Amino acid sequence: MSKKIYQRYTPEFKKQALGLLGLGKPVADVSQDLYQQANDVTSSCV
Repeated sequence: MSKKIYQRYTPEFKKQALGLLGLGKPVADVSQDLYQQANDVTSSCV
C-alpha cells in the first residue's frame, strides 16, 4: 500500500496567499502566481 505524500506549506506561503485573496484577486490567479513562484525557487536550487 502506498503512502500519500502531502505538501506542507509554510506560514509565510499561507499568509501571502491569503493576502492576495484579500486584495480581491481571483483564486485561479492567486494559485497560478504562487505556483509560478514555487517553480522559480525550485529551478534556481537545481
